[in-house]
Amino acid sequence: MLEKADHEPRVGSQARSGDLDGCREQFGSTARRAGHTISEVGEQFIVRAAVPADLEPVAAICAHYVTTTVTTFEEIPPTAVDWRRRLDDLARRNLPFLVADQDGTVCGYAYASPWRPKPAYRYTVEDTVYVSPAHTGRGLGRALLSAVLAGCEQAGCRQVIAVIADTGSDASGELHRRLGFTPAGRLHRAGYKHGRWIDTVLMQRELGAHT
Repeated sequence: MLEKADHEPRVGSQARSGDLDGCREQFGSTARRAGHTISEVGEQFIVRAAVPADLEPVAAICAHYVTTTVTTFEEIPPTAVDWRRRLDDLARRNLPFLVADQDGTVCGYAYASPWRPKPAYRYTVEDTVYVSPAHTGRGLGRALLSAVLAGCEQAGCRQVIAVIADTGSDASGELHRRLGFTPAGRLHRAGYKHGRWIDTVLMQRELGAHT
């Protein structure tokens, strides 16, 4: 769906273990600034770096979309153990994995992951954003995606790709357009789930300056 480094590290490069806490702290600082924006809609949320204790609710949010929608092309919900592997992998790559938190309750999550494994794609990432169905319409998706984009730019990423399932709703496309993404193409009938063929819409945003 909606599915990086620091200083000068290349996107997808391996971080030294001693760098990981500093990387998480950096993304958490960006997220806390986004949290002030969320509070303007009348409820106090913060966006912060994900930690292992968040992964059960992250798995539950994901499971809802896997089992009841075609928003994600996953067909078997990832477990908390699967999410721990993803969290650790993204941390090693210095990629942001964030959650929206209200008084200790995880209400949504977002992260950036490598767009493709081939090394020439190392400055390009794909974003993922999901909000708990009980917390949609409150600005969390925008706050999460904004924080992920800020983290990606600080990390030296240059392009962010959104791969959006065409579910008939334009909510995800509108979110991305509001944050500067532009259309980059359409893959027709690229997925088959819940008895229907689904197109995917590609959107793209450039970060920073070309070097």
